[in-house]
Amino acid sequence: RARALAQWAQCERPIGLGLLSELLMSRRGEVELRALNPLLGEQDARAAMDGTAALLLRVSRSIFAAKARAVAWKLQRTLASLKAKLSAGGGAAAQADVAQA
Repeated sequence: RARALAQWAQCERPIGLGLLSELLMSRRGEVELRALNPLLGEQDARAAMDGTAALLLRVSRSIFAAKARAVAWKLQRTLASLKAKLSAGGGAAAQADVAQA
């Protein structure tokens, strides 16, 4: 209860993803985490740091995958458009589109 009251009064910084990310970049992050929350054991602090790293990697990969998917969709639309123009006999128009891409 005392810790919750200290956090509510903003005397103690709450431990969230931002703080865990900062601690992850520190050589002493695990020690600092245990100092912020004395109830954490060594294994618990290590698990929190490992979980933070895994979450950040997952988010990074998701963002990369979303960007790659957007590029693939754009490429698919462009190829479909070029195919339609070539099928319609618009060879010069299709070549101009290829030159612009």
